Amino acid sequence: MAEYATATETSAPTSTAVVFHGSPRNMAVGFSMIFAGALAFVMGMTDVFFAEALAWTFVIWGALFLLFDLVDYLETWTVSDDGLEIKSPVRFWSPTNSWKWENINRVEVKVKRNDPDAKDLWMTVSHQLPGEIVLEREERIFSPQLANLIVQRAGLKAAHAEPATSFETLKVGKGLYTWNKTGKLAA
Repeated sequence: MAEYATATETSAPTSTAVVFHGSPRNMAVGFSMIFAGALAFVMGMTDVFFAEALAWTFVIWGALFLLFDLVDYLETWTVSDDGLEIKSPVRFWSPTNSWKWENINRVEVKVKRNDPDAKDLWMTVSHQLPGEIVLEREERIFSPQLANLIVQRAGLKAAHAEPATSFETLKVGKGLYTWNKTGKLAA
């Protein structure tokens, strides 16, 4: 699980920040779909409208797959004394999210299988400003170090039956594991 998250510590005069980088992605699907769509134009296979539409569909879907992979790969999560900052330079609709610790109200770990691999564990961090009804959330592949830092700094409590002493030794089965402010499932 830990090989998907690389942590780098940088020090500043007043505080320290820990940076977690995005997960490695296989971008072959995006590149191959773009290549296949472009190849249809080069080979002259687009004389019929349906074939041209299909080629454009391959190019567009390939670009979307590639964009999704780049957003996930270039994303950085920075844990500092001030809060959690999530940056992605290619996510043009919301390149930076800065959340204060007191407004982070939930961390969920979703396990998709009984015998999980690292890609089967997903982590969701939820943020809500006081007085707002909008609940913002960010998802990423589970990183035990990052989850531990967020839970400790935000003051979250385990809401499932067996509280974990450490995220590295978390005994997980298929299901959803929650940490929130109250320590109860219905928050």
